[in-house]
Amino acid sequence: MSNGRDSRFKRKTFKEKGGPTSSSQRSSQMINRRIRDSRTKNSKQVSPPKLIRYKEIFEKTGMGAWEWNVETGKSFYNEGWAQLIGYSLDEFPDISIHTFYQFLHPQDKDRVQQKLKNVFEKKEGVYEIEIRMQHKKGHWIWIEDRGIVVEWSENGDPLLMFGTHRDITHLREVEKEAQRESKEYQLLIENTYDLVYRISSNGEVKFVSPRWEKVIDSNLVKAEKVYFSDFIHPKDKIKVQGSFQKLLASKKKQEVVNFRLKTLNEKWKWFTTKAEPVLDENEKVIEIIGVVHDVNEIYESNLQIKKHKQELERFFSVTMDLFAISDENGNILKANPTWKKILGYKEEDLLGKSFMQFIVDEDKEETKKIIAGLKTKRKGSFINHYHSKKRGIRSIEWKASTHDNKIFASGRDITDQEKRKKDIDYLSSHDMLTGLYNRRFFSEKLKEWNKKNCFPLSIIYFDLNGLKFTNDVFGHQKGDELLIAIAKIIHDRAGDRGIFCRYGGDEFALLLPNTSKQETAKLMMDIEDECNSLSRFPIYLSVAIGAATKTSSKQNIQAVMNRADQQMYMNKLTSRKQLIQRIHTDIFSPFKDGKEEAHMHGQRMGKLAVAMAIDLQWTVDEIENLEKAALFHDIGKIVLPEKQKLSREQSNEWLKKHTVSGFTLIKNIDEYLPFAKWVLYHHEYIDGSGNPEGLIGEEIPLASRILSLLEFYIESLESGKTAEEVQNLLMNQAGIKFDADLVKRLVRIEMQKINQE
Repeated sequence: MSNGRDSRFKRKTFKEKGGPTSSSQRSSQMINRRIRDSRTKNSKQVSPPKLIRYKEIFEKTGMGAWEWNVETGKSFYNEGWAQLIGYSLDEFPDISIHTFYQFLHPQDKDRVQQKLKNVFEKKEGVYEIEIRMQHKKGHWIWIEDRGIVVEWSENGDPLLMFGTHRDITHLREVEKEAQRESKEYQLLIENTYDLVYRISSNGEVKFVSPRWEKVIDSNLVKAEKVYFSDFIHPKDKIKVQGSFQKLLASKKKQEVVNFRLKTLNEKWKWFTTKAEPVLDENEKVIEIIGVVHDVNEIYESNLQIKKHKQELERFFSVTMDLFAISDENGNILKANPTWKKILGYKEEDLLGKSFMQFIVDEDKEETKKIIAGLKTKRKGSFINHYHSKKRGIRSIEWKASTHDNKIFASGRDITDQEKRKKDIDYLSSHDMLTGLYNRRFFSEKLKEWNKKNCFPLSIIYFDLNGLKFTNDVFGHQKGDELLIAIAKIIHDRAGDRGIFCRYGGDEFALLLPNTSKQETAKLMMDIEDECNSLSRFPIYLSVAIGAATKTSSKQNIQAVMNRADQQMYMNKLTSRKQLIQRIHTDIFSPFKDGKEEAHMHGQRMGKLAVAMAIDLQWTVDEIENLEKAALFHDIGKIVLPEKQKLSREQSNEWLKKHTVSGFTLIKNIDEYLPFAKWVLYHHEYIDGSGNPEGLIGEEIPLASRILSLLEFYIESLESGKTAEEVQNLLMNQAGIKFDADLVKRLVRIEMQKINQE
């Protein structure tokens, strides 16, 4: 064998020039594995507190370790790092990234910065480079510098890096030396991590390469007489010895994979060996030569890969995203259970079938192009739409990449997000209540159409009369119905001639390109006529309308809009008066002139109210207002449901509402405004038990106290009680619910009327 080593075992080993200590090698392997693993993991999964745990390992092994805060430049180096370049850590009182650059060879600086740039821009997952650093004694040593970013900011900027330094000067020297040695020696050095052996046919070790002493249990290596089986794990001996026996019998090469040898520190590691027989002139096996290859890292990695695969399988089965693997033509090979949750398809429904069988027709051609493009682009993202079994068509956002002639795709159901986006887009240009375009869209169209080919360009403004009145009296639901009704009339009349929008709360606007003044005026008349014909209690369709037309580019569009607005305002003064008159005719006249019981009730109260006012020596105007208040005190009931159909709790609420509704109706009629508050408080009692505000004593207007007393008196008589019975009830409530002085006056007035009869 090489170097002319003799057959005595103690002299069969040698140490490689400049070789690392076995402890350092094991630490390097551990760090290298962590760095390699990071290529497939998100660096955010590792946090600095976890990295600090390895500090003790680095210190014991002598390997250099560093940690760099990219934001501040502050760095952490262990003692091993300083020792690599001949220093102790105490010699560096203030450590930062500049400490590293201080010892870096000038010619390596640009390469280091480029490597860091690639990592920070995520073009490379791992920072890995061989550099030169100046030793304390002045010479340059080669360092293997490796690291990863372990923490990123929310903006994707690097925050923290972690890595190792390993002295590889000896490897550089070995490379140079290998070029000068013989071919046999080169092969041996190049395979220095493999263990070369020669054993007799009975398994006694005759020769081992120097590497054995650095890897295998040194006590066994230095033994006077040792057998190959002495190195093998007890559980693996039968497998290895059986392979050697097969070699002896067949005289052919044999390979034994995954068996364990006892290494330094009594540890067992995994190896594989290839062996072949050495024959004498009689074709008899006299020796076996072979190479043992360290596969421990691969074996352990395979275990990790297997474990990782199991974890991926579990994730594959529980993730909320659609996962699928297909061939390069889109035929499904594997699918996760989420397909059933989202689209209703079991894996057996999908396997062997093309994606195209489940995609809507409109998306098929585009999807085929995307799948074909993946063969060259290798990755892509897209959205298409799938038929589901029970949930209609679903929008799926895909991310896909190719590997080994397979497509790996992850899809997310974005149907709801798409709907929300469409809703947002719709609401950005439409009014939610009426479905009309909004003012923003109107303004955009006005800019677009304010040009010669759209002239004459007409603008019509509409102001809805009585919206506040309707909201206050009949409720906002009726107000919404009013807005929708007027919007429908205008929209139907205008058709597709222009853009119709809700311009404000009770304002609408119609933009009509290529529409003359005459055509605009005709449209306005048609809209007014239809509003009048459909207007009825409680939805009064009354609008003030104004219009103007731009006929040339010389006219300022804002001035045209102002003219339309002014015309609408002038129209509103007239149309609002007409609406008030209509309301008075529809609502108040029946109470004044009607013959129904409810109206007769008001008239009876009106007569008594006049008698009470005269007795109190009120003025003529006050007497007239009190009479009208008595006549209309229950007018608020017309907007409320029948009291008989309500529960007691609902009835109390009904009483509150009908006084408020009555007040709102009355205050909108100018001539009735003076007694509006009398109607509002006519259900207040002097002990504070009334409504709507629970006023006490003289907080209640005197007129309201009169109305409250008279309503109780009239209703009691109408229920069948005699005047004497009712008067007794009033006397019992005098000073409690009713004003005691007013009770006395009423009783006296009624007694006088009885005596006169």
